Amino acid sequence: TGQHLEQYRHATYNPMDYYLEALRRDPNDVRCNNAMGALLLRNGKIAESIPYFRTAIVRLTERNPNPYDGEPYYNLGLALQLSGELDAAYAAFYKSTWNAAWQDAGYFGLAQIDAKRAQWDAALEKIERSINRNWSHHKARQLKTSILRKLGRADDALGYLTESLALDPFNIGCQLERYLLTQEEADLSLVLNLAKLNIQSIVEYALDFAQAGLYEEAILLLEKTIGDPKAVNPMIYYALGYFNTCIEQNNQAKTYYNKASIVDPSYCFPNRVEEIIILQDAIRNNNDDAKAYYYLGNLWYGKRQHQDAVNCWEQSIKLDQQFPTVFRNLALAYYNRMDRREEAVVLLEKAFSLDETDARLLMELHQLYKKQGYSYTDRLALLDSYEALVISRDDLFLERITLFNLMGRYEEARQLLASRHFKPWEGGEGKVTRQYSICHLELAKEALKSDDLKRALFLLTAIDSYPHNLGEGRLITMEENNVDYYKGHLYRLLTDEAEARAYFIKATQGAQEPQLALFYNDPQPDMIFFQGLSWRELQQEEKATACFQRLIDHGKLYLDKPFKIDYFAVSLPDMDIWEDDLDRKNKIHCLYVMGLGYLGQGNLAYAKDFLKQVLELEPNHQACLSILRSFVEEVTLKN
Repeated sequence: TGQHLEQYRHATYNPMDYYLEALRRDPNDVRCNNAMGALLLRNGKIAESIPYFRTAIVRLTERNPNPYDGEPYYNLGLALQLSGELDAAYAAFYKSTWNAAWQDAGYFGLAQIDAKRAQWDAALEKIERSINRNWSHHKARQLKTSILRKLGRADDALGYLTESLALDPFNIGCQLERYLLTQEEADLSLVLNLAKLNIQSIVEYALDFAQAGLYEEAILLLEKTIGDPKAVNPMIYYALGYFNTCIEQNNQAKTYYNKASIVDPSYCFPNRVEEIIILQDAIRNNNDDAKAYYYLGNLWYGKRQHQDAVNCWEQSIKLDQQFPTVFRNLALAYYNRMDRREEAVVLLEKAFSLDETDARLLMELHQLYKKQGYSYTDRLALLDSYEALVISRDDLFLERITLFNLMGRYEEARQLLASRHFKPWEGGEGKVTRQYSICHLELAKEALKSDDLKRALFLLTAIDSYPHNLGEGRLITMEENNVDYYKGHLYRLLTDEAEARAYFIKATQGAQEPQLALFYNDPQPDMIFFQGLSWRELQQEEKATACFQRLIDHGKLYLDKPFKIDYFAVSLPDMDIWEDDLDRKNKIHCLYVMGLGYLGQGNLAYAKDFLKQVLELEPNHQACLSILRSFVEEVTLKN
């Protein structure tokens, strides 16, 4: 199960929980100790991973000193190699090669260590063993070429290069080796052209050279491909600083670390375990580098090491009070991981105050205010204060429309929706069209109340298909029992009883059992309420009562039960970065369906109580607001 969760990231399940539970049952289990160690290693917790590999090896070699599976030995070697414990790493890599499946990886690790020690003959022997097991091992082919060059066998190296580049002409390591052997500018230009495609690939090849102790080659590769110094990714300079530290060129290292700290931080997202080591070295060399702490915090957070990330971002803020993104990131961690929500608001306000041209920050600040229960009027005032930013983003523009719908200003919402061409965005599916349906339906209900049947017909039929400017079509599976219910009323008022009955019958169709709707195309539980109302209009009171009772029974059954996302769901559908409590969401859902059920049964006191509890927990629950406004009473808005 843990392995599956690592392969398919899940919104709410963590593979580590499964490994730890297995180890609680059997602390020496080989598979789960190895898996825990590998997960920690990938997450940058190198020292913490080593005891798990050692525990796996103890069980693995309990009855046989030469184990069937060499993976724990190899992983141990990798962790020790990254820790700089080369003697112990060498022994572990060697032991892993007893198992045929790990010979190419194990001998490659051994060759890297031999190369780092400048033991070129031994390195050549190991790298050839690796390639014998994996003929197309492109990293090994680059390393073999480097070894041949170091041994002075230039002709052999060039011959091997020709073969290797025929297999993979994009092997930048081999391309650089050809330039080092020929010193021809034409060979260098090939490297430079490949570097333009993706600078992160260059970093990978530089790290390959560095892992084998070929720091000068790594430095040369980065320096030759660095491009515009003003636009360079900071991690290039940090890597150059680290590689120079490794060859004791401390002044040059300091120069590069200083450059790294002042270049544009945009789009710098370090994610490699090696980059943890690089950034930690940068901090050791310059403890006042706020950006190094910031980048390291980003890396830790991406690897779910949240406390480490918070520690880094807090230190970054102590050193630099003018960088908005670090305030934003720390706000995210405080809210989602540390339960320090009021402090998160202060941090995000600070971030936006430092850059009031950042529309994303405004969007996230508005989302945070919404999560914290700020009033509609306060949030609308915020958006109105930054009109140009609101216009610049579809999601911000839609937030303003949503506020108008929440405040009952449906005509303004309708006009705003008609004024803009929306473009679909991931996480925004169904959001624009939902606000379109809401304002048209609510305006139609107002027209019905005032006997403006022609306008009501226009508004209700406008929901049948969405205009192109919304950027999204109407799903054929979308259930709109509420719309069909009001169409039935409209045609009854128009004295077209046959059409009225057809719409009431249509409104009784769809999902029969309520569920918490997480995705925009999930059946909405309030559609069952309108099924019941439609059965009542068709004088089928028994069926109507059954609909309302199902809502009540469902709410009672699940109200106090913990909620879990389906095992096979791998993501949640919202782009809101501020995480919600799924149990809280479930409670709101259960209170809502119970309120609907009691309302359908005519128990107005119970219905009002449950529906008002919903709005206390979630003031932005549009469906609940609509029900209260239509069936219970005028709602006093939270202003």
